[in-house]
Amino acid sequence: MKALALALAFAAVPPALLPGAPSAVLTGPGQSLLAITYSPDGGALVVTGLDRTVRAWAMPSQAPLAALDGGENPVDALAFSPDGTRLAYGDQAFWARVVTWPSLAPAGEVIHPSAVVSLAFSPKADRLAVSSPSGTGGLYAATGGKQLAEVRSRCAAFRADGASLVTAQISGALSVVDVKTGKVRSSFSTNGHVPAVLVLADDQTALTASPKDAEIRVWDLKAGKALRVFRGHGQGVHSLSLSADRTLLASTGVDRTVRVWDVKSGRELWQRPVEYSAFAALSPDGKTVAVADGAVVKLWPVTLDADAGTR
Repeated sequence: MKALALALAFAAVPPALLPGAPSAVLTGPGQSLLAITYSPDGGALVVTGLDRTVRAWAMPSQAPLAALDGGENPVDALAFSPDGTRLAYGDQAFWARVVTWPSLAPAGEVIHPSAVVSLAFSPKADRLAVSSPSGTGGLYAATGGKQLAEVRSRCAAFRADGASLVTAQISGALSVVDVKTGKVRSSFSTNGHVPAVLVLADDQTALTASPKDAEIRVWDLKAGKALRVFRGHGQGVHSLSLSADRTLLASTGVDRTVRVWDVKSGRELWQRPVEYSAFAALSPDGKTVAVADGAVVKLWPVTLDADAGTR
């Protein structure tokens, strides 16, 4: 693993002067991007994809920060630790790697039984949850990469106390898992909705989405039932991203739109078209949506839509 020198590999190009056009477009190596995330402080935007590198820009200046060789395979997953001191990335083979941020020094390496599509750090950044499309998951030490427990998960998120993990399984079940033992504390069926993406609005509330389902669903984890549904996407949903205060949610879908929602009410607040079935990251302050759209990153301010009377 080595850091790559950056010169003109990234560039900020002026957006097209069209209604609803992004405020900036960041260009990379010309291959499709597969994951995007902001650092917890909003000071960096990181992407990765088919070119097998992990690339970062400073925000809001959009100046190139770093590029890292991601290994021999396309990289599908990214995650920052909550304190912003570590970055994890996982590839389409068996590897998940952890580096310190922003030095990019190696901190851990995981050999996972299947492709890595979802990563999540524990609140103390000492554990890493790794998930695969096959439903094979695991809990690993973030430093060193030792497996601590086997967990069935297609995607996962830690609760705030770090003692439990919420997982979505290929059966469609949502489960709460004990982090120390890997044992399931509680589980319930989503009745045919098979989540591929999961975020937590709070310790008892999960939001899930699937590329095969146009609805974003909100679940009460304690009661084991659906609370409400966000409707607006015309086809399946690829990505979900919350603001730091968990009041706003960004989503992208197969219908080639990026949308922002009010988490409490489920009301759609903002929408823009994209060119591909993209992936979105909402800035921690909720003021900017970054979208990995094909081989470029598009940035939009989340502002009031005059025609809709919404933010």
